[in-house]
Amino acid sequence: MIKLIVLAMFLLPNLLIAEDYLKEKDAIRVYLKKNHKIAYNLCMQEKYNNWFILYTTIQGINKSEVKQFQNGEYNGVKFDSSILLSPNRYIPFQMNVARDFIDDLNKLNVKLKLDKIYEAAMAMNNYSLLLDKKLSDDECFELYQIESKKSFDYIITKFNDQKTVMWLLYSQFLICARIRLINKNHLKDLINKYLYPKLKDDELKIRFFVSTIRFVDYNENTRKILIKSASKLKLEKKENDDPVSFDVAISVLNELFERFNESRSGQHGIIKNKSDFITFVKSYKYIQFKDPIGFYPSKLELKKKKNK
Repeated sequence: MIKLIVLAMFLLPNLLIAEDYLKEKDAIRVYLKKNHKIAYNLCMQEKYNNWFILYTTIQGINKSEVKQFQNGEYNGVKFDSSILLSPNRYIPFQMNVARDFIDDLNKLNVKLKLDKIYEAAMAMNNYSLLLDKKLSDDECFELYQIESKKSFDYIITKFNDQKTVMWLLYSQFLICARIRLINKNHLKDLINKYLYPKLKDDELKIRFFVSTIRFVDYNENTRKILIKSASKLKLEKKENDDPVSFDVAISVLNELFERFNESRSGQHGIIKNKSDFITFVKSYKYIQFKDPIGFYPSKLELKKKKNK
């Protein structure tokens, strides 16, 4: 009898979790079927019939379409987007499926935010790897080495808007950093072969460089690689145009520097030249970003500062 009680105490919470999980899954299906039939039908195909695809699809929907859904409820069923962040909801490593799904949505001209779907897929994929206790650290690392290259390639070739590309690259880089993917050889490979050659816009390169500085606290080699890569960018001033140069990068870092949590370092100052900039990158470990795009000053803002 005691054993049965103990067993019931163990099983009941998990059964309740499973029930909530199915209800929320149904809420998403009902919403998609009613409001986005093409996407729903594609989700229900054998190739894509899983929770991963349903959830990532929802991320690409403008939630203002349905007030109920915006408030986390649809047809009386509560919807909680954190459902997949729990170890009780494991999802397999399947980014290739997500990319195929987005391509199919694009071909069918489905009006969804494909970048949001991809961003959600990257995040879910990250959690699935972290939760997969069967994978060794080496196996996990190897998977991410392969996946990160595929992901960077996909982002650059499939998305056009500059801000979208920047944000997705930043998100992928963030995921790489979380899983400690950054090391000397792999970072060098990513930057030199997969990023800078494919980013045609120098301003975008500078933005990406600045946004990656937050991850350079792992070792001295990664700092050197980033600095060396940045120094190879086209940084000359252009006639009759605002420069996209080290001056701009330094201005960005000055903007960030003012927002740092001073209690962490006990220091505060202004970066005045390239030498100070390099010293700063080498020494400062924790740059806090809310949004790498939003922190980047526009050319107009830089003009205003110069005129003051």
